[in-house]
Amino acid sequence: MPLAPGAPIVGDKPGTLTALLQLDGEPYALTCGHIFTGGRALYHDGREVATLTHNFCHVAPWLDAAVARLNDAGRDAIDTAHNREWWVTNVREPNASIKRRGGYLLGRGATRPLAVEITAHNRRVAAFLRKSRIGLILTRPAGAPGDSGAPLYVSRNGKWRLLGMQIGAIDGLGCHVPLLPVLAALRLRHERVYIL
Repeated sequence: MPLAPGAPIVGDKPGTLTALLQLDGEPYALTCGHIFTGGRALYHDGREVATLTHNFCHVAPWLDAAVARLNDAGRDAIDTAHNREWWVTNVREPNASIKRRGGYLLGRGATRPLAVEITAHNRRVAAFLRKSRIGLILTRPAGAPGDSGAPLYVSRNGKWRLLGMQIGAIDGLGCHVPLLPVLAALRLRHERVYIL
């Protein structure tokens, strides 16, 4: 499978590629921070494709995101034609209307996104959200093992927009961090931040 959104990747644990970014002119992979527990290498199809540069999970656990700079093997593995329909550059801010519409989760290695219900949270999740400082997006079904980093989309009038990335599951609900705070954190460190 080419290196594209939804591709299976491995840090110290299995995960999923959320998106490819361009930071100050260089290509980077975006995924969950918790798939790195001490290592810095990111693998795809058994090859090292990137090196971890920022892990926000250690700074702000509620912002469970990491970026890794692609090496030559990573650049060669990019295929912009793969999953082209979901290779988007627009980001959507969560609001009340997304709950009515629902979303789509492009899980680890999936060829098509799974329709998910964007739902309310229960008490256990609510306690986690109070600690999080940002509102997580909750979906049902929760996703599968290895889906950490899986991109969550919304679609309106045939236009796909990236909403967030899966960071885990609790009580049968998928938990997703909105992408806008992740991009804002990157903009504090990089002058130019783009989604490829």
